[in-house]
Amino acid sequence: MIADFKDWISLQFKQIDQGLLLVVLFLIGLGLVQVYSSSFIFAIESYGDGHYFFRKQLLFSVMAVFILLTCILTPWSYLRRLGQVLWVLAIVGVVLTFIPAFAVKVGGAHRWVQMPLSFRFEPG
Repeated sequence: MIADFKDWISLQFKQIDQGLLLVVLFLIGLGLVQVYSSSFIFAIESYGDGHYFFRKQLLFSVMAVFILLTCILTPWSYLRRLGQVLWVLAIVGVVLTFIPAFAVKVGGAHRWVQMPLSFRFEPG
């Protein structure tokens, strides 16, 4: 059973466009370097830790790569069925921006939805 799963995983990774994956990982790495170099002084002055924004960006980058690999390994038929659910969730998210109890004004526009634990989400 485990050998079959390992074979399936290796087959899935062989089918990945390796050039495209390399470009995506390069851009993520370049973004991390840019965040580090542009925010170090501000992070020290504001938070007392020069790596504050870098660590935050690194966390989200790792989460993005995990989601990318999960989507790559998910069968296409499952993603097609899941797509309909995601459309409904997107519409609900956009509608929530019109409800004052959920909408958050950022930069003069009510495009964000306040989530639990002080997270904000922009459904558009």
